This record gives sequence, structure tokens and C-alpha cells, in this order.
Amino acid sequence: MARMKKAKFGAAQSVDEYLAGVPEPARSTLKKMRVAIRSALPSDATETISYKIPAFKRKNILVWFAAFSYHCSLFPTASVIEEFKDEPTHGALCDVSAECTACVMNRG
Repeated sequence: MARMKKAKFGAAQSVDEYLAGVPEPARSTLKKMRVAIRSALPSDATETISYKIPAFKRKNILVWFAAFSYHCSLFPTASVIEEFKDEPTHGALCDVSAECTACVMNRG
């Protein structure tokens, strides 16, 4: 994965602007994550930038996702983790990466 470039003119003001500054293949991965997250959230959830990375929120932030120098990450909030604690440990986001952390852990 190409190393991310630091923004020259400040932080992104929108998720589209953030994604435009992310090199491939991370940009494609984040776009897949964005679609998967959007499909799992209520229709009134909106995109925002929080802590300089993309996020989805309703009243509060639900989940962040971002690209870093050598990886992409998903950061669900404690409320999301609590809501889905009884669900299988993998799901819609497993299509994003062949090496989903939850799937790797379940292989035993």
C-alpha cells in the first residue's frame, strides 16, 4: 500500500474529500467499507469528519473508518459493540478484506 500523504491545506472537510486524498489500494478498500457500513446503518445516519477521519453518526458518532500508512481500520463505538455483542463475529464487512480479523480469529 502506498504511504498516505499528509494534507497540505488542513484536514478534509467531507468524506469525499478525505477519500480523494487516500492513495490506492486503500481508497478502494475504504470505499467498500463505506458502502458496507452505510448498508448496515439506519437511513438517517449521516457522514461526517471526526478526529480528522470519516465517521457515521446519528445523534452521536457510531463508527469511524480510516486509512493509515500501511493499513485501513474500522473503529466502532462502545454503543455499537454493545448492540451487536450477540451477533456472529463477522458479517457484511468480511467482503472488504480476505483477512478480516474476526474471521482469522474464528479459524482457531
